[in-house]
Parts: sequence; C-alpha cells; structure tokens
Amino acid sequence: MKAEIRKLIVQVEETHQEGGESVSPPTRRAVAIAVIGNPYAGQFSQNLDRLIEIGEELGGLLGQRCVEALGIEPHEAQSYGKAAIVGEDGELEHAAAILHPKLGAPLRHAVSRGAALVPSAKKNGERSALRLIFRLDTKMLRSCAVTSMPLRRALPTPPGPAKLSLQLLLPTAVAPIRVLGDCKRAK
Repeated sequence: MKAEIRKLIVQVEETHQEGGESVSPPTRRAVAIAVIGNPYAGQFSQNLDRLIEIGEELGGLLGQRCVEALGIEPHEAQSYGKAAIVGEDGELEHAAAILHPKLGAPLRHAVSRGAALVPSAKKNGERSALRLIFRLDTKMLRSCAVTSMPLRRALPTPPGPAKLSLQLLLPTAVAPIRVLGDCKRAK
C-alpha cells in the first residue's frame, strides 16, 4: 500500500423523511473517508506523483467500501462524488493531485461504470471549513435536476497539519423525493 493511512471512516446515512414527506424506500448514502499522511506537507515539489498514485489506490478502496457499506451491487450506485481536505501544511494542488489524474478509473470500476468525469470539491484545512459539498455525476443519470449533495456533518477528526483527507460519497438515490425529474440511471 502506497498510502500512509491514519484512519478509515465509513458512514451510512438513511433518509426516511424529507420536507415532511415519507421516503420509501429510504434514501441511503455512504461516505468513505481516508485520512492519510501527506508526503508533500511543508515542502514544495514540482512532482506530485506519489499523491497521484495514492489517489489511484484509494479511489478503488473507498469506492468498494461504500458499495459494501450500502449492501448493494456495484451497478446499483446512482451517482458519486469526491472531495479532499488538505491540512494546513499542504497546498490545494496536493488535493488536486490525489483527486484528478488517476482516482476516477478505479472508482468507476468499483461502481461498475460511470462517466469519464467524477465531480469533486477541495479545501485547505482550516478547521472551520470542514463541511463539503459533493458535486454528483449526473451524467450517470438522465432527467435529473439535482447536481449537488451536501455532506452535512464535519469529519470526526479533521486532518492534522501534515495530513490529507480523501472522501467519496455514493448514494442509492440522488434525491430523497424526486420533484424535478425522475433521476433514472442512464444505460
């Protein structure tokens, strides 16, 4: 394993009611989080290949953990999103390196398919800025007006100054109540 993993966190959230209406079956979403050591924290480097490789490694691992936590077949995932928080000694470019070049292919493999683009968000680790909005891949869907899904809780433990947090979100439905389109998965 290339990543120096400090901790893995997997959470499942179920929505049984939205806007005063019952949701049946409940909407479920899993988030898998890896808090890792940032090999470039506190230093400048022209080459971020180690983070690119870690992104590739963790894309598959976290995608698989989400699928397992939801208890679904990989093709049942409705969409996905990714995000990273870089500790204070890191740079936003470190988040970009772990998120963009190679994370997508193993994640798409973990969910059996998907569009070429995996929407993302990134932040530098001020401790007050730990809530992220995941942009969801609506190219996997058709007739869907919902394009983002907030992760409403902060990390149990924010990444330390020399750490980086990578997060993947995988919902069983894009919206608990579909008012603006039926959000069926594209074939």
